Amino acid sequence: MQEIRRQTIAPHQKGNSFCKKLEKFRAAVATNLAYYNFCRIRTVANKKYIERLQMVIRQLHKCDAEHTGTEPVKEVFRGETVWEGDVEVFNVTGHPRAKRAYAWSEYQGTLKQRFTAVLEIRPVKSALDAVKVSIVAGAKKEEE
Repeated sequence: MQEIRRQTIAPHQKGNSFCKKLEKFRAAVATNLAYYNFCRIRTVANKKYIERLQMVIRQLHKCDAEHTGTEPVKEVFRGETVWEGDVEVFNVTGHPRAKRAYAWSEYQGTLKQRFTAVLEIRPVKSALDAVKVSIVAGAKKEEE
């Protein structure tokens, strides 16, 4: 019994593949936590930020918006991440066709912040669709 116990507890015993797998797993978890906490750029959905997004929706689309949640979005094209961030979701009142809107902001340089607000009108059905439509619209605008 002591021999079995020694094999499972001894972390660096030669030939103990379980311990090696456990060490690799611990290293992977630590790397993932470090990336999530320190490297990933996140937009914090605080009250002022949400109010600014509501103002953008009001100015662009002439309707009121109530914040309902946040959706993380990652758009990948040909194996490369094109856009990654948090999209704020709003219920919309006062618009003839849309019931929902998606909004977010991106920093351009040090002081410039660009806000985007997309209504949930075909072909947009989700936060990911809103980001895709925004990317395509931006590309078309650059071509002109």
